[in-house]
Amino acid sequence: MTHLRHILGFILVAVMMPFMAYAHPQHKDERRFSPEEFVQKCDCFITDQAKLTPQESQKFLPLYHAMRDAQRKLMHEKGRLAREALKNEPDEKQSLKTLERLLAIDRQMTDIEQEYQKKILKVIPASKYLKVKIAEKKFERKMLHKMAPRSPKK
Repeated sequence: MTHLRHILGFILVAVMMPFMAYAHPQHKDERRFSPEEFVQKCDCFITDQAKLTPQESQKFLPLYHAMRDAQRKLMHEKGRLAREALKNEPDEKQSLKTLERLLAIDRQMTDIEQEYQKKILKVIPASKYLKVKIAEKKFERKMLHKMAPRSPKK
């Protein structure tokens, strides 16, 4: 088991090496956001934090990505509704309709998560899925912190 962890650690380091330059860019152009890179970093972080085996990762990650893709489409719709509301300055009736639609989208996102959780729990134990969810939030905070503009030191 220890041998397997060393191998997984080595693989993770090897996979992450190309991204080390991204963490400390030499030029501003190198700081461009890459969705593929973000997903790969997130997968590595989650896999490591939840201590998923290669077999578990192979079964879990496609389900996880399918769930996130379905939810992402709904997030785009929420964003579109918000932009539309800001642009058009809706009246009370239209505002209420938009608020109700936003709540419906949130319910749909929860329904998607519940549906996929059933599938995910067939391939990894609940204890590891809970670690995945915690790691996901930790990764998001880490990336937001990294992307936040630095204030000049006084």
